[in-house]
Amino acid sequence: MHYSREEKENMYIATAIPSLLSSIASFILIVGCMKLRSKSSTTWLVIYLAICNFIVGLANCIPAYEFSNLCSTQGFLHAYFQNIACLTHALIAYCLYKSFTITESNLYKRTSKIFLAIVILTLPTGIYPLVASKFAYVGGWCAISSFNSTYDETYYYVFYFMRFFCVWTSNLYVVGCYYLIVRKYKNLTETFVEFVDNKRVIANRMLLFPLALIFCYLPISIQRIYLEFQTVNIELSIVCIAIVSLAGVVNCLVYGISNPSIRYRITRIIMTRTTSRTGDASSELNRDMTTEFDSYK
Repeated sequence: MHYSREEKENMYIATAIPSLLSSIASFILIVGCMKLRSKSSTTWLVIYLAICNFIVGLANCIPAYEFSNLCSTQGFLHAYFQNIACLTHALIAYCLYKSFTITESNLYKRTSKIFLAIVILTLPTGIYPLVASKFAYVGGWCAISSFNSTYDETYYYVFYFMRFFCVWTSNLYVVGCYYLIVRKYKNLTETFVEFVDNKRVIANRMLLFPLALIFCYLPISIQRIYLEFQTVNIELSIVCIAIVSLAGVVNCLVYGISNPSIRYRITRIIMTRTTSRTGDASSELNRDMTTEFDSYK
């Protein structure tokens, strides 16, 4: 599709600034999680998710609209790591749900294998269009475009089917898992005193996860579908691009700031007052993540 130079520059700004913030937020989340004394299966998955968001954020800062030779690199990094990130959201939900019935050691082994399978199985979504030079600038970043000279209609629809499958199948799975998790918390008996006192807060916080995914990915999905049937609406495109580019920031807020232990460490990173607060650190270490749900109380 054709964009004027001014439109490309505006979309690049709408992409690059939120993406840079996402990379910074993802890096802070990674450091905050790594500083936890005890890391559960969920913690490691959050770290993997943050790494994917960090890479996608940096990839989106590439001015591919200006340097077409960088388009394939950006397209691969964006498509591949965003697909992994979306499926990792679903794996985190699965991990939290299964922690009710599976020991941490077994859960870690299982989720590690599933994550490795995700990394391998999603690789073709980035590798094939990279080697076949099928990426082209579509507004905001590079993806498969019907306006590319190497356009292949069959692969075009397969690519976008897999993109929407990774995004929305995982999102729907996340919604289902967190619904079941919230129900479990609300059904806890009073014998679990430490859970009962906080279960409403925990349940409400759990709802943030699927809502965050919907906030990030629904607008851009609507925009991509809209472009298939209507002419380009540059204002709509800029808003949708900016929102989805904030995924790393949103994940930092939901998975990091909402967790007291990680929030404490992120605060220390930002404030850089490690020396003056040494005395407080020892008491805060007891709040580390030792079980799946301790992280989100």
